[in-house]
Amino acid sequence: MTPALHFIRKEHYDEEEAHLGDRVCACCGRRIRDAPPLGDRGPPVLRARMPQPPGVRPGRVPERLQPPRQVQSLRWRHGLVARSIGRRAGSAVARPSPGANPTVETSDERNQSMNRKSSSRRGELLLNIAVVASALSAIYAVSNRIIERNGALVNAPPRVEAVEDWVTYGLQGHRMGPSNAPVTIVNFSDFTCPFCQTQAPVLRTVRSQFAGQVAVVFRHQPSQRNEVGRRAAVAVECAARADAFEPYHDLLFRHMDSLGTKSWTSIAHEAGVADTATFRTCMGDPTIHDTVDRDVAAASKLGAVVTPTLLINNIKALGYTDLDSLSMFVRAALDSRSVSQ
Repeated sequence: MTPALHFIRKEHYDEEEAHLGDRVCACCGRRIRDAPPLGDRGPPVLRARMPQPPGVRPGRVPERLQPPRQVQSLRWRHGLVARSIGRRAGSAVARPSPGANPTVETSDERNQSMNRKSSSRRGELLLNIAVVASALSAIYAVSNRIIERNGALVNAPPRVEAVEDWVTYGLQGHRMGPSNAPVTIVNFSDFTCPFCQTQAPVLRTVRSQFAGQVAVVFRHQPSQRNEVGRRAAVAVECAARADAFEPYHDLLFRHMDSLGTKSWTSIAHEAGVADTATFRTCMGDPTIHDTVDRDVAAASKLGAVVTPTLLINNIKALGYTDLDSLSMFVRAALDSRSVSQ
């Protein structure tokens, strides 16, 4: 049987392998004991060793003859790093075709790469513009639907009910109009409600249209989660202590979009409150909340589930009431009052 030939190189038994006391074949990885040492730059050494055991196919090394796992792991890592560096170098360095000018080829490829990048950026920019345009179109469509829906709610007729103990609801609150007016409109409102903001000028018009015959009583109905609406109710109560309820009431609806950001004291100064220091002290008074809670409890007892809710004598109107409907209710209340007398 022909003995196997093994090539031993200096670089294949470095420090990690030398401490094992063995040498490793450069072609098959088998241990070769008692191999003669080589010089740093000497040629490969040819040494005859035992042939492979019977039953082992050529090219395969039995497990018991494999190099130690530390050496296998080291070789694997070195080979992986070398392959990775080779791939990176191959992808980074331009390889011109045989016979071509390397300088011209590299420049052309660089120009083509720059053109591809520029085209890709233009495509991304156009895609972003298309996405923004579609988003703006969607926002515009949703805004139109909201405007149409709000307009439908404003133009919808109010729900009307009769109330027996209607007189008690007008005994408390802030009255705007004569105390002996035959028609009293109790308005449960919220300063952050857009429909209440639309209802305010209608009530002012009815008061001027039926001068001396209609009085409006304002009562609070902020929602429990609406902190800005509750703070606005407290602020108008503090303004009422300075006899400036109505101007402060009008300014709150006028500045409704900036409520919570605009200073309550600056609105008080604009409404004609002279003693702003007392106003600020009132804003921190916890007892002022009792008045707001009293109105909220009255609204709950009345069944005012929406804002605004109007009580025109004994007629309860849930929701926004336009000028024609409100004038009709006032005339009906005046007619019933004259008949009863």
